[in-house]
Amino acid sequence: MVDNLAHKIRTEMDKLKRRITNLESWNKEMYENHKIEVAKLKHKLEEYNMPSKTPKQARAMRVAAAGKSTLGIPKKVGKEFVKADKSKKKSKK
Repeated sequence: MVDNLAHKIRTEMDKLKRRITNLESWNKEMYENHKIEVAKLKHKLEEYNMPSKTPKQARAMRVAAAGKSTLGIPKKVGKEFVKADKSKKKSKK
C-alpha cells in the first residue's frame, strides 16, 4: 500500500514537472515573439494627451494644477493638461 501511494505521488509530481516545463517554455516563447517596445507605447500614450485649445483654457489649467481653481477643475486634471501643453511645446521645437 505504501509503495502504491509513493508511486502515485511520483507520477503526479512528474505530471506537474512536465506542466511547469511546458508553461515555462510557452512563457519564454510569448516573451520572445511579443516584445513590448516601450518607445512606441510612450509615443502612443502622448497622442492621447489633451493639450489646451486656447490660451484662456491653458491659464485655467495652470491655476487648477496649482490647486487654486475657482471653476471646480480638479488639481489632477490641471496637472495633466499642463503636462500635455509642455510636451506639445517640446514636439513643436
